[in-house]
Parts: sequence; structure tokens; C-alpha cells
Amino acid sequence: MALSGYLSEHNLFPPFQSAYRKLHSAETALLKVFSDITTDIDSGQLALLSILDLSAVFDTVDHDILIQRLTTSFRIQEIPLCWLQSYLTDLTQSVQFTGQSTSPCHIECGVPQGSVLGPLLFLIYTADVGHIIKTHGLLHHCYADDSQLYFFCRQGDDDILKPAVLACIEDVVRWTTSNHLQLNLSKMSFFGAPQHAGCTSKTVECFRRAMVTSQLQCRSTTTACTSIAI
Repeated sequence: MALSGYLSEHNLFPPFQSAYRKLHSAETALLKVFSDITTDIDSGQLALLSILDLSAVFDTVDHDILIQRLTTSFRIQEIPLCWLQSYLTDLTQSVQFTGQSTSPCHIECGVPQGSVLGPLLFLIYTADVGHIIKTHGLLHHCYADDSQLYFFCRQGDDDILKPAVLACIEDVVRWTTSNHLQLNLSKMSFFGAPQHAGCTSKTVECFRRAMVTSQLQCRSTTTACTSIAI
């Protein structure tokens, strides 16, 4: 596909996103995270991992923001940009069941998840999440709308790391809010290893409480709009 080839040729794919890309998969994402964590555990550090999940992200992609991102961040202009604008303009949906169809409904936002182009537009729309995490000096890896945020510290140094982690989470939440997306608090998980370390459980619980509090304070109140790909 032309868009995929363009993103690959110019190294514009998010480097730590394993979904919807050639030679990448859930397996490569798992191996990368597992390798990083086991390497640092072997060096004697505590490994802390948080799993972040975006709610209905394909259904809440803002078309105006997406077009702006295509132009400014991915340098897509002129005829290719017009094609993509045309693709996103006047979209409708209907539901078919037992031979009956509903009347077409105009789609205000979202990209079809089951299409060829939709997942690529999703990667473009959410690429900034990786940049935000990187600016805080933390590690991450993504598969579609699931992000694994992980970091390491020596036992007893968690108080030094905690401000950076919480600042990162707050920035991610602010970004999702301003881009009409929302983190799913019910699916947020937090883990620590090795389990035999005396302070691991205490450290994990401390981070979990602080991160939940941070997300609740920044939680978006934006009403989501939905689309369904038939």
C-alpha cells in the first residue's frame, strides 16, 4: 500500500509500535518487553511495568486533528492529502441484519478498524504517545491501542523514579484528553519483579496508588462519539 510504503521509506512508523506493520506482531512486542525486563532483573534492578489501554480509540479519532497531524508531523501534502481528506469526508454507516439495513448515518469521527487504511491512520493519530514517554526517559512498547510502560530502579530508589513516572502518566492523560481519547482505568495494571525482593510489593503498591490518583485527577470528561465498520 502507498501510505505504508511511504511511512516505511521515511522511517515515520512509531519505532516501538508492533501492530499493523510488516515483520512486526504481538510476538515481537512480547519478546522486546520480556528481553528488556529480564536483562535488567539479571543486573539486580527492580522492574516495574504499567499496562495502559485506550478506550474505543478507533471510534474517537478526530478527523480534523488527524488531517493536521498528517500534514505537520508526517509531511503528507497535495494530492495524497486530498485523497485522505476525501476518504474521511461524508462517511456513513449502516447495520445489516437478516437481510435488513438501517438508514445510513453520518460519521463525525473515527476510522474503520477492519479496513486497510484505518489501522495506519490510527498509528499516525496516536504516534505522539511514544514521543511523550520518551521525553520522560522511560521505556515503552505498544501493540495497537495497548501500551506497556516500563522502567527500572535499584531497590530503595523508587522515590527518585516516582516523580518521573507520574509526570509521564499525567502528560499522557492530558494528551489523550486534548485528542478526544481516554485511558481505560478499569484495565490499567501494574506489576513488579522480582517477586522475591523484599520491597517489590511495597514499591508496586505505592506506584499503583499514586498512578490511579493521578489519572483520576486528569480523567477526561469528553463525550466519545462512536462509529461502526460494517
